[in-house]
Amino acid sequence: MDIGIISIQNGKIGALNKICEKILGFKVRELTGKTYRVFFQKILTKEHRLEDIFNNGKKENCSEVNLITKNGEIIPTIITFVPLEPVSIIIIQDLRERKRMEKYLHRMDRMKIIGELAAGVVHEIRNPLANISTNIQYLSLIHISEPTRPLYISYAVFCLK
Repeated sequence: MDIGIISIQNGKIGALNKICEKILGFKVRELTGKTYRVFFQKILTKEHRLEDIFNNGKKENCSEVNLITKNGEIIPTIITFVPLEPVSIIIIQDLRERKRMEKYLHRMDRMKIIGELAAGVVHEIRNPLANISTNIQYLSLIHISEPTRPLYISYAVFCLK
């Protein structure tokens, strides 16, 4: 899981690490000196409120939010805000890989259920067929007079239905 870190001094972005650049798609020079609240207001999706994430700068908070990257991609993240003096820290955890793994595991779980269902169906079909096959083999071994043989075979076919 990629973790980006942004330092905030006097309400402005002071620095960020390379992983944060990779997650958000913005370069250090594009963000340094910008007001962090204005920047995050632009990249937060509409269902999230800035106040809920940053608690008005008073206490630590951790929120799962979707962010909009520079190229317009919406990504799931966890943002942790840690207000310190004189520097506050924003930690951004990229959840894309975790979400992909959850989706993959869910799909594998469904495939497992389908496999179990198919095995059950095959078992239900195979058991009667084995009995019928055994009876037909038995009928072919015993000596039944030619006129009554079709009667036994038609009875075996009737059992198939």
